[in-house]
Amino acid sequence: MIKKIKSINKIAVYEDFDWDKSIKNKDGTVEEFKKVNILFGRNYSGKTTLSRIIRTLETGSISEKYDNDKKFSILIDDKVITQEHPLDHTKVIRVFNEDFVRENISFPYNDDGNIKSFAIMGDSNNEIQNKIGDIITELGINEEGKDKSGLYKDQEIANELFNQANHFLEIEEKNLNDKLSNKASGDRKTSIKYKPDLYGDQNYNIKKLHDDIKVVLADDYTPLSEEDKDQKIKLLRETTKNAVQSMKNLNINFDELLIKSKSLIEKEVIKKENITELINNDLINWAKRGKELHQKGDRCAFCGNIISDARWASLNNYFDSTIDVLEKNIDALISELKNNQQQIDSININTNLFYSYFQKKLENLNLQTVKDNVKNAITALEEQLSEKKANLFESKKINCPNDFSNELSQFINAYNEIVTENNSYSAELHEKQRNAKRDLRLREVYDFLNMIEYKKTIKKIEQLKLEKTKKEDEKKSKDNLINLKEKEIIKL
Repeated sequence: MIKKIKSINKIAVYEDFDWDKSIKNKDGTVEEFKKVNILFGRNYSGKTTLSRIIRTLETGSISEKYDNDKKFSILIDDKVITQEHPLDHTKVIRVFNEDFVRENISFPYNDDGNIKSFAIMGDSNNEIQNKIGDIITELGINEEGKDKSGLYKDQEIANELFNQANHFLEIEEKNLNDKLSNKASGDRKTSIKYKPDLYGDQNYNIKKLHDDIKVVLADDYTPLSEEDKDQKIKLLRETTKNAVQSMKNLNINFDELLIKSKSLIEKEVIKKENITELINNDLINWAKRGKELHQKGDRCAFCGNIISDARWASLNNYFDSTIDVLEKNIDALISELKNNQQQIDSININTNLFYSYFQKKLENLNLQTVKDNVKNAITALEEQLSEKKANLFESKKINCPNDFSNELSQFINAYNEIVTENNSYSAELHEKQRNAKRDLRLREVYDFLNMIEYKKTIKKIEQLKLEKTKKEDEKKSKDNLINLKEKEIIKL
């Protein structure tokens, strides 16, 4: 029980009160409180102050009307309680004074006042009060300026975790949205909107970028290769070109040339007379040339002797008309072959006349290889004919070269097909350039997504959304639980 109020310093009328000096019986012995005690005195003698000091043992704080340096000490059983720790005891203290009335029965002082429940009568009410107390304990502290505890602390933590999860999500979404917005129309140097000559849409915006993202992320999308990308860029620089003339087929019949060459090369020349001095081809050709340079009755330009009639007769028999005809035919065929080679040499491709799209196709025709193959075949015939002419009396078999005339015809046909496509291309150029811009824009979006690791970022955002939802559910669970507990208190 409370035994005595040991000391009071600077509280109202008590400047330096000491119980042991002041409260004594007739024989000078210090008195202590009994089971029932009555304190009486005139107004403003300190009765209310004493009740407020004792009430501090109930509420934990003394009235704010007193100075900050107020002090007191109270002896409870064998323990001294001071103003620093007024609740450091195990007693149930109840004080009914003016402060209590103002706090709990406020309607006499305030038009909006009411009566608070401050005492519970009956066993059932005590049970209810205990339940309320248990719930209040479970709820914990939720007062401004104090650290929260119990379910209120759990609610505070749940709110912080939810706000944190939401903050991380907002940051990630904002970072991604800023990158997409800049790419669409925000940055004049790199955004798609400000390159309509390349990507074809000067009204491009983030909504259109999202549409393009769906396209490039689809399973059936295949990005342009670097070669195709370069080709599309070249296409955008194209202007309408004049029609290209088709190539006419060359009048070269290799089978016929081969037959003619064979008949001349393999032709057998029979000597009508044998001239013993003409023992090799060089001498034969020398004599033949001398016959062409001299007339009957002339002196030989080599030896100075007159060429006799008998010698002329021998020479005419040796080099008869058959030889002349063969030589003329060989010369004529060689001339025809040379003419064919000139026709082949005249074949050229001016790639500048064609759109860039077709230039690779033209390269793949391998014109020079075709020309070389055909010319080599003709040259092979020409060389064999020249050799026959130099050795008219020798028996020879033609060495048939490969026939590349069909390869030449195929080249001409393929070239003319490209010409047809190229000339038709002019009518479709505008549409093709529009499609090229779209393809280039999608490739740009594809590269951009890879650069910012778009898929990885989206996956992270989805994970953050799941985490936010989880923390939001936990927060709502705490809110709902506290709401139920508070409603239960009101109900009780």
